[in-house]
Amino acid sequence: MSPTLLRHLSIIDALAMGFAGVILLFFLKAFSATPYWAVLLVITPLFVVFPLLAARLRARSVFSSVQKLIQFLYPIVFLFSIFESFFMILPYFNPTRYDQFLTDIDHALFGVHPTLWMQQWTLPWLTELMYIVYFLYFPMPLLPVIYLYRQRDWKTLERTLFIYLVCYFGGYIGYFLFPASGPRHYLSELQTVPLRGVFLSETIRQFIDFLEPNKLDVFPSLHASIVITTLLITYSVHRIMFNWFVPLAVAILISLIYCRYHYVIDILAGILWALASFWVSNVVYARYHKLFTSHF
Repeated sequence: MSPTLLRHLSIIDALAMGFAGVILLFFLKAFSATPYWAVLLVITPLFVVFPLLAARLRARSVFSSVQKLIQFLYPIVFLFSIFESFFMILPYFNPTRYDQFLTDIDHALFGVHPTLWMQQWTLPWLTELMYIVYFLYFPMPLLPVIYLYRQRDWKTLERTLFIYLVCYFGGYIGYFLFPASGPRHYLSELQTVPLRGVFLSETIRQFIDFLEPNKLDVFPSLHASIVITTLLITYSVHRIMFNWFVPLAVAILISLIYCRYHYVIDILAGILWALASFWVSNVVYARYHKLFTSHF
């Protein structure tokens, strides 16, 4: 790697490269077990190269609006792309499944299985609402970063992207260490009331299943982590957005149980991880971002 290229790495590039290296190590451990080894031999090195291409563009180009847009979009594309590869690695990296352990914790805390207890409140209109709320999680973290991009507040935007990536990457590592499928699969034989909505719930469920080919992604709950992280970010950058997000965040956390995607302990762990990662990422960013070039 040339010294010139290294000088043009942003702190976001460095973080992405570091996480890509972790996933590469996970793949090497699962190499003999995964049937997708040939595909992974091609794509996992690309995850490491991806941030280097961004640095190369940064080194060679005068930053136009188009180039700033590329630097804005690439961490989002990187995040989505690397997540979509997990189904080829994660099940073969760690053969242990932690659903029984997580279920036992929930039962010890509440004396019941929360997703089963909530069956008494199952109604078609409520199911419809809960799936819509659950789906709104996906655009939720995009709104503050789009706002900062439109405001051309590059420094705050860089820090915000860094905070989000730390939260996501730490949660992803949790998936590999504690793989579990969640109550909708593990407790399916005990679920006596089907989740039937009105118009959109089945479409949303199928779309989510399509977006998430990895089915071992419940601990910690990144839905909970990212919702809390988004509240922490918007509190300081856009108070009106924060005020709108508070009731939505509460509804999303409820939907995680109602729609049977998560155990309560997943959500508690996700909230704790959000608080920890927000503090850590701010400390790391403040201390080290000046060692790198500006992302934008």
